[in-house]
Amino acid sequence: MPNSMDYSSFAHLQNSGIKYPCLLKEITVNVTRKKVLDLLKCSLLSKSCLTDFLLEKKPIIQAPTFFSRSAENNSSIKFKLKLVIRKSDGKFLYAQGDKDFADMVLSFLTFPLGGVVRKLGGNSCVGSIDGLYKSVSGIDENLYFMSKAAKNRLVDPCLFPQLKLSIQILPILDSSELKYLVYHRYIDFGKKSFVHYLKADESVPANASNSNFLSLSGSESPGISDKGIVKGSKMFSVTDDLVVAPSSLFADLNLISSLNTSFLDVKEKVVTIGLMECLNILNASLTSTSALSIGLRHLISEVKVEK
Repeated sequence: MPNSMDYSSFAHLQNSGIKYPCLLKEITVNVTRKKVLDLLKCSLLSKSCLTDFLLEKKPIIQAPTFFSRSAENNSSIKFKLKLVIRKSDGKFLYAQGDKDFADMVLSFLTFPLGGVVRKLGGNSCVGSIDGLYKSVSGIDENLYFMSKAAKNRLVDPCLFPQLKLSIQILPILDSSELKYLVYHRYIDFGKKSFVHYLKADESVPANASNSNFLSLSGSESPGISDKGIVKGSKMFSVTDDLVVAPSSLFADLNLISSLNTSFLDVKEKVVTIGLMECLNILNASLTSTSALSIGLRHLISEVKVEK
């Protein structure tokens, strides 16, 4: 939050439940590279990351609350899956789908965190990240950001064209709008080189010298959109904790056996999922090792049986 007369620090203390100055204590902390990484870890796990970080408390990992969501219909995002479910408790053992489904799950690794929070409507349930996102969203870009584009890189980031897939959940930057800039700056009496990307409506940084525009190797090619990530036209199995592997009868039988599940306790169900279910899986994967069971549980309410 910017230091501004528009917001009194005393009001902030009152909102935090602090009534008397004697309850306050000031400490000085030397923040090292390791501590920055520790703060990042805390922010992903805890709703009180600064307290846990500064006082070196072990974060209390609370059970996440998942919000029902609606998504704009996108007919291009549809996957036909075979769900293999344990009847006794409704747990997903695995989901079997084609390479497009495997690509979709693997593409989670390419998503910028700000884009994920925005797509989930500010309810990612990931530690303190939702609060961080909402605070940035509420800051006036004209007063506190270099430009509106600089703020948008945080609250509405896009994927680079090189990461484009045929089925896309997050928006992709238009390659025609991108310019890649290499330039030099003098820092601490030495010249350092930087590579920066600019959108079409952005100008070269004022402190940049000897700047030149360039294009990434392979940026003229169609990218991976025609081929995807995984190879071939085989089927893939995705477990409840999102382990992706090629599917085969032998591998699937081994998986069921490793989960100590009787074949009599297994039921299959064929479903078609869309954008909403993909977002549910993504949301659940951020805080749980049962991403499929949580993200798709509304599809199997009739499968669970009484013991």
